[in-house]
Amino acid sequence: MNDSARAGRAVGARERVRLVGRAGVGACRASLTPLMVALVVLALLLPLEPAAGAHPHPDTSRAMPEAPAQPGPQVDIVVDEVAPTVMRPNQPWSVSGTLRNVGTVSTEIRAIAASTAWVALDTSDAVSSWSTGEQSTRTPRQVGQDEVEEVLAPGDELDFTISVPGKRLRPPFSFTSLPLRLEVTGGDGSTLGQARSVLPWWSTRPAQDRLGVSWVVPLTVPADAALTSAPAPQRAQAWLDAVGPDSSARAWLDGLDQGEATFVVDPALLTPLGRVSADVSTPAGTPVPLPEPTEPAQESPSTQNDQGDVPSQSGPQERSGSADDTSASSSATPTQPDLPELDLPEEASQVQQAEADLQVRLGELSRSQLWWLPVSDPDVAALLDTGADPDLSRQLLRRDLAPSVLEAERVLERGRQGVSWPAFDVVDQRRLRDMRALWPGGAPLATVLPRSAFNETTDLIGQPAGELDSAAAMPVLGYDDQLAKILEEMSSPGQDGADVQLVLAHLLARHQRQPSSPGAVVLSPPRAADVQAETVGSLVQALEEAPWVEQVSAADLLADAEPVRLTGSTPAEAPGRSPLTTARIAEIEAVRGQLADLSGIMPEGGAAQQWDSVLDGLYSTRWRSRDQEWAVPMSEMESQVTTVTGGIQINPTEVNFVAQEGLIQITLVNELPVAVRDLRLGLEPGNARLRILEAPEAVTIGPSSRATVQFRAEAVAAGEVPVQATLSTPSGLTIGDPEELNISVRPTGMWIYWLLGGLAGVILVLGLTRAVRRPSTSGATRQELS
Repeated sequence: MNDSARAGRAVGARERVRLVGRAGVGACRASLTPLMVALVVLALLLPLEPAAGAHPHPDTSRAMPEAPAQPGPQVDIVVDEVAPTVMRPNQPWSVSGTLRNVGTVSTEIRAIAASTAWVALDTSDAVSSWSTGEQSTRTPRQVGQDEVEEVLAPGDELDFTISVPGKRLRPPFSFTSLPLRLEVTGGDGSTLGQARSVLPWWSTRPAQDRLGVSWVVPLTVPADAALTSAPAPQRAQAWLDAVGPDSSARAWLDGLDQGEATFVVDPALLTPLGRVSADVSTPAGTPVPLPEPTEPAQESPSTQNDQGDVPSQSGPQERSGSADDTSASSSATPTQPDLPELDLPEEASQVQQAEADLQVRLGELSRSQLWWLPVSDPDVAALLDTGADPDLSRQLLRRDLAPSVLEAERVLERGRQGVSWPAFDVVDQRRLRDMRALWPGGAPLATVLPRSAFNETTDLIGQPAGELDSAAAMPVLGYDDQLAKILEEMSSPGQDGADVQLVLAHLLARHQRQPSSPGAVVLSPPRAADVQAETVGSLVQALEEAPWVEQVSAADLLADAEPVRLTGSTPAEAPGRSPLTTARIAEIEAVRGQLADLSGIMPEGGAAQQWDSVLDGLYSTRWRSRDQEWAVPMSEMESQVTTVTGGIQINPTEVNFVAQEGLIQITLVNELPVAVRDLRLGLEPGNARLRILEAPEAVTIGPSSRATVQFRAEAVAAGEVPVQATLSTPSGLTIGDPEELNISVRPTGMWIYWLLGGLAGVILVLGLTRAVRRPSTSGATRQELS
């Protein structure tokens, strides 16, 4: 439809409005008071649309009104792709996507149209206001439509493509971003749905001074309690989800494969975390294979215990730190991958293969691209805010990676150690100074902070200036927190077109701010942002095609860093609340102390050696805004203390001690499926009738079995003696509840020997008497013969 036809339709529409208005007034004239008539006439004379806002190049065309909300059927519009992503003069382009009926009845769709306006979205605020719907800019220039002529049932989808000739888009700008509106029209001409996007426009030569774009991507452990606290198959699946081919970490590595991206990695991502239960609450046996991805995890009934746990495995194939997670049968993946310089077991599990593949991918990065966070990514901001013990904070920042039979240690040596990415709710000099005081080596290699923490009038990247002297200054990178939010919410492939366009528009706005000296922008998604490699690849390709953008490395930005001044304000996107509090930190360390004591009686190389890494993980930044998930491993660790201490008992018994001095035996019961060692039995008589001469020796009890402990005692006087018996670890931690033993003491003294001697004499006399009285057998025989 041309402009004159649209103008004619608009005039006709206004005439109809006037006719309806006059008819309405005439019908009501008899019943309306003069005041009410005046109000109605005034309302009819008011403009039907709000006035357009001022902009650098006002649009002189007729304005298209915003469509009012329609009751009944509605259609959702998803933009799949705008191709090319940057509009150029005389170049045809298209926008494609999907329509979905989100209503409750079938809907007739006539067409979907694309329209724009000659309005420059030349600031980030303008781009955000338009994309979020806060800005009511009208888009009177229809550039194309797709006449689909379809009926959609509820929930059904329909693809569309709007092709636009190159000459249809000729805005009066050298470069800027234009608003793009998509509007679905129903069979009756009503508007069924709208969507907004942006059109980056470039009509001049490629920029001589381009905006530097540097990718700095955190690769951290997901906030998933199943990684440590679920039964073996679910735990293995959770770890595969964290590091396997479909993980977010692999998506970022694969999507940014060909560029100069820098990856800031939590070393805990290289090897499975410690597990809570392991061989303490799980009997030894053969592990079940990893469940198929399309089916829920199933445990074999023959290998489950009463709690539904799946048995762990020990032996030459067991991974240190991840026995039952990574020793699963290789039946699901029968062939060992060809991994350079990695020694996998002959029968590698899916998890081991995924770990190895991730390590190879990280090992292929250059040293300048691979930066390391402290192990488990401790929430240093929360530690500072809660006033945690500085020694505890320093220990957390200096933790070593759990042992691995793969090559995690070699991968760690390739990168740069000691990068800080604090989740400060307020970034100021005091917090940076306090963090630096805790940091190994005196200061982080680099500190990644939100861009909104810096003063807008200064460079966005550099060393903090102000109270910190030059010796204490730390190199910092300021990532764009506005773009970080977009990266976090990026749609899946096939639905990411609007997100890609939005990132380009923001970057073009950054370039427009200072075209002759645009500086650099750091693109950083939040921790564990869930994306897919195809989505990242689409964005990377769009950035390569943008004539105002060039990719730069974070190492180069650090090398050229200049001082910046901090605003001391809350970042634009404030971090989520940490579950760490003063009380919870005390709780964690109390459990750590108890588990450290229990490790003295547990088998070496078993679950006890993994408890520390689970507790360290509770300090991780990944748990922000995930309070309920955080509570799961914490509760499991507390339960573990109860399981161990309640699984070893003193068998109640009553003993009759009839001796002056001798040995007393007591039975100990081990209900745990693992052996316990070096148990100490403490005995405390309730009165002085019995004296303990020698304390029992340390005892070892096999799994699910009993053991007898004996000790030497001396009877002092006859009577009943209650003896308080307690079990403890070598460090003195009490195991289980004390048991009171009842010992009936009957000391013998010297009279027992006289009694025994008298009895012996009586027996001797009786024997001799019987021998004398008995007649001779040979004499009787001679008498009978005679």
